[in-house]
Amino acid sequence: MALDPDFDTIINACLANADFDEDNDLTKAKTYRTACRRKLHYAERMSKGASSAEFNFEEIRAELTRVDAWISARDSTNNAPRNCFVRGRALT
Repeated sequence: MALDPDFDTIINACLANADFDEDNDLTKAKTYRTACRRKLHYAERMSKGASSAEFNFEEIRAELTRVDAWISARDSTNNAPRNCFVRGRALT
């Protein structure tokens, strides 16, 4: 049984988008990543008042690592070169 409606929303987002790699869907992957981050944050917050055995933090972190790697390999929107300016000079 879920803890509250917020948690239900997080879990539903995870379940609905967990097949991002099978569908080869970048939008689903980003939604899944957001849901995993929220799940981890929620789990850490809730574990302070409950047994941490209810949440598998390592599993959530492993999923975040997996989805981050998948997105990095496929997301061309974040691969543009960036310049950093220091005292009027562009550093690349």
